[in-house]
Amino acid sequence: MTGILLILIFISYYINVFQVFSIGTYGVIVSDLFVLAYFLVFLKRVIWNGDSLKIVRNPAMYLYIAFIASIFLSAMNPLIGGNSHELQQFFKSFAHLIFIALFALILAVYPENRKTWENVIKAWLIMSLLINIFGIYQIAARAWDLPLAWLDTTNVSFATRGLVDVNEITQLSLKFEDFYRATSIFSEPSALASYNVIIFIFLLVPIIQGKKPFLKSKFLNILVFSAALVAIFLTFSLTGAVGLSMIIGGMFLIQRNKKLLRIIYVGMIAIVLIVASDSVVEKNMGISVVNLFSERIGGIVKGGGGMSGESFTTRMESGSITMDIWKKRPVTGVGIGLTSYYSDGKIKFSDMGVLAAFAELGIIGGSVFILLHIFLFVLSIREILIQRKIPGVADPDDERLFGIVYYFMFTMLLINFISGNNLASSFFYIPLGMLLAILNLNMQARGSKVYELKLFKMPLKDYFGTFVSHTVSNLKLKSKK
Repeated sequence: MTGILLILIFISYYINVFQVFSIGTYGVIVSDLFVLAYFLVFLKRVIWNGDSLKIVRNPAMYLYIAFIASIFLSAMNPLIGGNSHELQQFFKSFAHLIFIALFALILAVYPENRKTWENVIKAWLIMSLLINIFGIYQIAARAWDLPLAWLDTTNVSFATRGLVDVNEITQLSLKFEDFYRATSIFSEPSALASYNVIIFIFLLVPIIQGKKPFLKSKFLNILVFSAALVAIFLTFSLTGAVGLSMIIGGMFLIQRNKKLLRIIYVGMIAIVLIVASDSVVEKNMGISVVNLFSERIGGIVKGGGGMSGESFTTRMESGSITMDIWKKRPVTGVGIGLTSYYSDGKIKFSDMGVLAAFAELGIIGGSVFILLHIFLFVLSIREILIQRKIPGVADPDDERLFGIVYYFMFTMLLINFISGNNLASSFFYIPLGMLLAILNLNMQARGSKVYELKLFKMPLKDYFGTFVSHTVSNLKLKSKK
């Protein structure tokens, strides 16, 4: 049951532009309901069934618990000096954040087996094919006014603090002549690009490890790769370009030379696909996406701010404002979710997760946030080196699964330190839970010490069974008398 719920959570948490219903200014999405269901099944298993929690001696685990503690500590500012509006916003943000933060912690201490995580990855890969084909279709649909060219946002969370009518919000995509950047089911192109960076990790890690791919069908793997590459190219996103560059750079840092030849081969295929895609776009829409990339990157490097609609400069300005907010409450922060109340109306949210952590959680939360990423990175590299030094220390399939942690950390750095702010978003906590779970599974497999914790000495079902048995026995004795 938990395995099915995890698959549903991981293929739905990205679809956050559509709500099931709303609670005030928060739109409840499908994955929230699946996470709630997972909580209930988890509680049933540990309380009723008496399942054990397994805690691995993992420094990243301790840092994550310290990070959750910093969220509670951030309540000091709104509780002591906040007005009613600040208190209301704090408790809404706090409740949501603790909800998803505890989910990640549960994944770490009640880890699923390897097969479950492989099924999650397979479902993610297959789902990506549908998402990317739709994103590619939207390019033509927007140019020629075809159905589903734009998807309306229904999630009230996107109506910034209720100041904008959600019915007025649609997908964000700048136009360059007849070319609109790809978005698919996401709110903006960068979200689709970030999604596909993860897809490339799932596709490429087995290749560079010399292991079997997660999907057995060679044709399906080629199809998923082609759709992901074309879609990420058509997002015209610096997030996507930087993300892929970080992944490829990470491969050259850690992998052996012979295995890197596979990446060169894949890269040649990718270039052919990009050139072909660019030719099709230029022929039908009169503009080259490759030239757009050159113009955008060149403008940023020269200090001119890139082109119209460039987000790089805006993010830098947002970062400066966020640091000014941090200076107002440097120790405990202004409180989770309260950036907009301390920016004098300049920003509603910070554009960088790491700076938001300092502003809202203070130097304690911000420092732990950074250390958590560093330790996860170091631990992932250490485990790879251990496996390389002692061949056979883990099952080949375990090695394939664990291999994604190192590369996934590049995407975590990208979305939390460079391209966005996911401090209070499922985009940070749900994949973090997966990484902690896989890391703990790998450490268990090679013999690391594990502490087993049971909430009760005897499962509740045994207490209940004993109670029923005694009750029945007493009734029989009374009836005999």
